[in-house]
Amino acid sequence: MSGEGQADLVPLRMAAKAWFLVSLQTFGGPAGQISVMHTEIVDRRRWVGEQRFLHALSYCTLLPGPEAQQLAIYLGWLLHGTLGGLIAGILFVLPGFLAILGLSIVYAGWGGTAIVIAVLAGVAPAVIAIVAQAVVRLSARALYSRVLAALAVASFLALAVFAVPFPLVIVGAALIGYLVGRTRPALIERPAGLAADASVEPAVAPLIADDELHQSTGSWPAPAPSSERSSTSCSDRSLHFSGFRRRRVQSESAMRGATCLQSRSQAAPTRALRPRMPNGRESLRLSARSCG
Repeated sequence: MSGEGQADLVPLRMAAKAWFLVSLQTFGGPAGQISVMHTEIVDRRRWVGEQRFLHALSYCTLLPGPEAQQLAIYLGWLLHGTLGGLIAGILFVLPGFLAILGLSIVYAGWGGTAIVIAVLAGVAPAVIAIVAQAVVRLSARALYSRVLAALAVASFLALAVFAVPFPLVIVGAALIGYLVGRTRPALIERPAGLAADASVEPAVAPLIADDELHQSTGSWPAPAPSSERSSTSCSDRSLHFSGFRRRRVQSESAMRGATCLQSRSQAAPTRALRPRMPNGRESLRLSARSCG
């Protein structure tokens, strides 16, 4: 969905193709889906910044429902508004739905056969490996300080060993993060120049940077040409949307004011040269004088 007079950073057709390709690779549950999204949207295509992705992931984890689909809807909305969110959400689950439907038919008809049992037994270790690889990959990006790593270990022990309810673990982690951020913010700050992945060039800034604010339209200023993108930084290339909108409104107001002044200046000589029509009494006086 394009904003008012603004071009989308990413063509809608390209984004829809990307979400369809992501949905074809989402194996291993939410962990695998989130890892594939991160690889495709953040690392490979550089559409969204690293910190924005991780913050959105943390927020979606707190919401009820599947966090992977919620994250996909948010990223789709961020790029193309409501239409982009709908496309991302539908394409994210459609291939999986069709695959589950086909597997259900196969399992209902031939679930007791030795071939189907052997296939499912062989898939299980692969799925566990996919989930483990996704966890290791995301943890290497999110746990960039010792305090965050210790908090993750403590949360795991609270859930797995002491059977602490999930909401209490989340509230406790949020409270610790708030206290550390207020008292010792340097302990949880991301080190400057820390690359998200060795295979990703840190100098290539994302199209939507981490410090960009977004509005409900989900549209952004047009990107710089490819020849200029490599030589300009993210702050030089990106334009704050609210500032862009404010300056555009001011420009439109100035144009309307100039148009109004120009129309008044053009109408003033017309009113000055237009002869004044006499009223009824003046008409009688003029006729009497002419007769006398």
